[in-house]
Amino acid sequence: MLEAFGNAKTVRNGNSSRFGKWTEIQLDASGFIAASRITSYLLEKSRVAEHAAGERNYHAFYQLLEDGAPYALERDPRAYPTLTRGDCVEVPAIDDAAEWADQIKAFGILNFSKEDTATAHGIVAAVLHLGRAQFAPDGDGSKCSNAARSLGPAAPLLGVDEKNLGDALTTRTEQMGRGSLVTIQLTASFAADAADALAKALYGRLFDWL
Repeated sequence: MLEAFGNAKTVRNGNSSRFGKWTEIQLDASGFIAASRITSYLLEKSRVAEHAAGERNYHAFYQLLEDGAPYALERDPRAYPTLTRGDCVEVPAIDDAAEWADQIKAFGILNFSKEDTATAHGIVAAVLHLGRAQFAPDGDGSKCSNAARSLGPAAPLLGVDEKNLGDALTTRTEQMGRGSLVTIQLTASFAADAADALAKALYGRLFDWL
């Protein structure tokens, strides 16, 4: 599971770990395993939004497309900017369909509930949908110009309202003196940055939870 969500194809390695981890195994007096834990750190969250030429995003994204219909996903990874920034969506040595089956099996072996498994995959799908969001000038601020195919499918997967999600990406609220709040309109460029930041934060929190 950690390989699916934390590894990616780089220019040097087809299955490179993009995070650090400390594995601790505790033994009892008889030498049998009594407990264990894995602490992860330094996940390369920037890869979620941007990666170098010849590289792919995390394996989990491409694997999910093998069965992405429940999450309103298209099968072709080229439909998602998040997956094409390195101009490399397929790797001869990687069978995404087979690894998708292995990932599902791993969720079952580790006793994840069906609800938690679906939630994890829903977050991965939401990140892909957010990566499609395009922003255009709108008065003093901006708006998502293709909300129907980006924020629309992402919002229910995140359990939020589409309008609230759009407002959160195109505005910023600041507290002024004496507790008053001021809403600031963001430019299209800043809104796009906000969408990338949200995608990276979501994936990072999901990885830590896994």
